[in-house]
Amino acid sequence: MNEKYLGILKNNDPLFFYLNKIKELKLHNFVPVGFYLVQAFSNIKTNVYKYTANFDGTSFVVKFFGQGDTINKKIAKKRLVWEFNRLKFFQTCSNKKTKVINPYCYLPGVDCALVEPYIKGKTLDFYIKGAIFNNQKNRLFKKLDLLAKLLSCIHNNKFYFCRWRYLFY
Repeated sequence: MNEKYLGILKNNDPLFFYLNKIKELKLHNFVPVGFYLVQAFSNIKTNVYKYTANFDGTSFVVKFFGQGDTINKKIAKKRLVWEFNRLKFFQTCSNKKTKVINPYCYLPGVDCALVEPYIKGKTLDFYIKGAIFNNQKNRLFKKLDLLAKLLSCIHNNKFYFCRWRYLFY
């Protein structure tokens, strides 16, 4: 993914405080941070940004659900909690080869932000282009097989979750 540099997040921003707390409590990283570099993912049209600490390079992905004047705060918070709970629920589908991202926390008071770890990797688009232009079809098929297994697991877990939910209502 291409990242577009937007500026820096200074220590007077409320998000700065929370990112430092996550760094200390979840990552046990006590290196002091002067500021975070802010980058936007250029090919995503949502409010998703990458924050990188200036000294040690620790990176976070933050998705904002409450930005913009047209979004109702109550709806934004509902979407935020829903996505956080879905990611936590789909953790059961993680295995050695596939992993669903484990979000750190959600912050309803900071534009309904969802904070996740930044994981550098290759997109599915990378493997599709490799298959088309470099005849790397086997790599693409392996990745699609892993994706199919993950989606199958998510589908089955969602089905059983919904079934159990209706049994108790």
